[in-house]
Amino acid sequence: TVVVDLEQKKVIFATEGKDASTVDRFAEHLLNHKGDPENVVAVSSDMSVAFISGINKNFPTADLVFDRFHIMKLVGDAVDEVRRAESKETDVLKKTRYLWLSNPNNLDANQVEQLSSLTQQNLKTAKAYQIRLALADFFEQEDYASAESYLKRWYFWATHSRIEPVIKAAKTIKRHWDGVMAWYIGMV
Repeated sequence: TVVVDLEQKKVIFATEGKDASTVDRFAEHLLNHKGDPENVVAVSSDMSVAFISGINKNFPTADLVFDRFHIMKLVGDAVDEVRRAESKETDVLKKTRYLWLSNPNNLDANQVEQLSSLTQQNLKTAKAYQIRLALADFFEQEDYASAESYLKRWYFWATHSRIEPVIKAAKTIKRHWDGVMAWYIGMV
């Protein structure tokens, strides 16, 4: 686990592990170096129950913000789960994992063409992919209110998709709604 001061853009603590005790060790380190946990205003984390528990215990006044990478990874993993299951039914999805999980801007012309062809087919993977792309637009909203409205519409779409891994990912986002919306903390 690596703790970074985002304002100073530097690592301030690193330790092995990915559980609540890693947060305990950081809080102890902070106190030992004349830091005050009350001065920590926001903590960015993945959605690990252990991290959340450690953060709430050690930094009770800090806003918990779930970072873009982990939110998108959650839905990307759902897309990949759908692709793996569906590839057992059709060969068209074999060796396409990279296409579905990459940022479309990072694909070359041949990959864009292949992905475009795949998204025109009636595939659950293509639908899950569209839901993933739509979630990325959440991070492009102008303010808190429009972001929350957007996320509510996205959640409805995802939970009514009839694609179980996507529904599960959306429900995880719903359970962590405040931390997801905290992405827009400075815009409230």
